[in-house]
Amino acid sequence: MSLLERIYTHYSGCSRCPLHESRRSLCFGNGNKDADILIIKSKPTEMEDSYGSYLTQDLKFLVKCYRKAIKSRKSIEESGEDLINKTFITSSVLCRPSYIGGAYSGQDRKVDGKEIKACSNRLYSTVYAVDPLVIVAFGSDAITPLKKRCPNPDLKPRLTGEVGEMFKAAGRVFGLLEGHFCGRGCQEATFG
Repeated sequence: MSLLERIYTHYSGCSRCPLHESRRSLCFGNGNKDADILIIKSKPTEMEDSYGSYLTQDLKFLVKCYRKAIKSRKSIEESGEDLINKTFITSSVLCRPSYIGGAYSGQDRKVDGKEIKACSNRLYSTVYAVDPLVIVAFGSDAITPLKKRCPNPDLKPRLTGEVGEMFKAAGRVFGLLEGHFCGRGCQEATFG
């Protein structure tokens, strides 16, 4: 059993925060387990929660970004397969945050900082298991746990907030794409 499979098994029945109360499925991650690029989303979407996978129609946004970044002439379907073969996709939390009860019951809500913290060891473990060269983190909820954990100040992202900003530090790639990137060098994590 691979390290990523062990991490999934460990967290498959997670109840560390209130998000488990409304989840339909656990959204752990999809793609190449040895990817050079790790994509971290802020949270699973309603469709991803329904299927327990990031391989849904909601992936089209990432595929379009990927096609544009590599200037691909492939079809969206071929580019989608290419993206999945070259990246691993996960999110800052395993479960979709939604309102429970009341007028907004079942609708998306913002991820709470305590929920991100409860899921952060799983995220660190996933980063360690995949060991990517580049981490593309979409949104502040995706970058926050990585900024807090990275022990080397030379590797911590220091971004101005300009979309498309990229730089190298200690041989790693950093940048900003409607969110943030972080490179290898974040502290090893254990799960348990």
